[in-house]
Amino acid sequence: KPPIRTTTMRWLLVLALVAAHAVTLGSAFSPPSHFSFVASRPSSSCRAPNLRAGAASRLSMSSRWANPNWRWGYGIGLAHDEAAKLRAKLRSSEQRSLWLDEMVSPSGGVDWEEVKLALALKWQRDRERGDDAIAAYNQVMEQLRLAKYEGEEGDQLFVKDMEARLRFFGEYSQGLVLDFRGKQAAESPEAADSKDGRRRVIAAAVLEGFDFVDLGL
Repeated sequence: KPPIRTTTMRWLLVLALVAAHAVTLGSAFSPPSHFSFVASRPSSSCRAPNLRAGAASRLSMSSRWANPNWRWGYGIGLAHDEAAKLRAKLRSSEQRSLWLDEMVSPSGGVDWEEVKLALALKWQRDRERGDDAIAAYNQVMEQLRLAKYEGEEGDQLFVKDMEARLRFFGEYSQGLVLDFRGKQAAESPEAADSKDGRRRVIAAAVLEGFDFVDLGL
């Protein structure tokens, strides 16, 4: 019969081995960190989309002339890049004619900021004409460059200033306004009476007053 001390030592050794084996098994089967019941911040790839991103994009679009990176008149900057894109988009008279119709149409989907850029490029191109019409609209161009037409009130002033100078095109401008407004009303009488519809008609009349479709930007 083995001594009591020897038996005790053996049992202690067995217990130690069992405990060590249990620790090993516990670490092997412990749940991964992402199954933790403690709330953690989701990774960027799993986060819900930022619902304000679209609003931020619209804000940057609507305030582009006030953006210090716009840099109108320089060979580098956002204005230069956007101008190159728009010129390429409106390279032919057919493209410009289609764009003008879409711009006036209530369902056309041409962004108003793109219309403002087209106007600015047209005035810039024709600044050496030397007639009263371009001299008058150069004043509008300068205010646009200085971001004086930003916001809802500024936009209303922009349209008002453009409309006031249509007289420099004579009776031709009245015919243009009636023509574009008629196209709008035929598609949607409500749109023709809206602020957006009115400003698009005025912009179209100004562009065509400077032979936008035939001569381009």
